[in-house]
Amino acid sequence: MTLCLLYLGALPSTQRRVRWTDLPPFERAVLCVKHFEGWHGKEHHLYVGYGHELKKGEKFTAEMTERQVDSLLRADLWERFEVFKGYGKDALLLTLLSYNAGVGRLLGYGKQGKSRLLRKIEQGQGLESTTQTQEDGVCSVLCSLIFKVWSL
Repeated sequence: MTLCLLYLGALPSTQRRVRWTDLPPFERAVLCVKHFEGWHGKEHHLYVGYGHELKKGEKFTAEMTERQVDSLLRADLWERFEVFKGYGKDALLLTLLSYNAGVGRLLGYGKQGKSRLLRKIEQGQGLESTTQTQEDGVCSVLCSLIFKVWSL
């Protein structure tokens, strides 16, 4: 038994199981995107990694390593989080939504006004009551909220 525990302690952190609830919220967001977005290969020529939309002049390719793609995803999420950090507890959810739908879709652009969800949050009808569930169910709640937003 002791030998087994020593062996498990010697495993690299990537091989150890970590409970979802022990991860910081941003790490949960990264895993949520990785799970639902999936890896974009050569057939998705406008996107690379976990859904990074190629911008003019960028030289990212489908041959990027997992480490490079993970770093790119985190940079993308952090950039979006900076846009929504003023929304307090709802900022991370808005970050995830904007990664899928686009920042402009939530904030509005051209003749497209702010999303109904964002207007509700600004009126004080935040998502706290919806996301306050058991810790084990946070990912499923966040992900189901992402899909529900399209009906708002």
